[in-house]
Amino acid sequence: MYGDTLFFYDISGNLASTRFYENYKPYEDASCHETITNISIKEYYPSGKLKATKQIETCYQCEETRVRAWMYYSETGELDSTKIYTT
Repeated sequence: MYGDTLFFYDISGNLASTRFYENYKPYEDASCHETITNISIKEYYPSGKLKATKQIETCYQCEETRVRAWMYYSETGELDSTKIYTT
C-alpha cells in the first residue's frame, strides 16, 4: 500500500481541498490493472475550517464511485449533514 497527497488552493492562495490517494492490490498476485485506489478528500472554507470530508474508490478501468460517509460541516465546525454511500 502506498499513498500521496495533493493540495489545491483557491485564487487567493487559501487551501481549498486536499486529496489523499491510497493504492492497494486486493490480493497478493493481483496485476497492476486490479489495483484499487481510495481517494480521501477534505474541502475547506476560505477561513481554513473544514467544510467536508469525502471518499471515492476507483481502479484502472473503473469509474469513480462515492463510498463511505460523506460529512459536511458549517463554518463554525458543527456537523451539518452526513450522506452514506455504499457500493
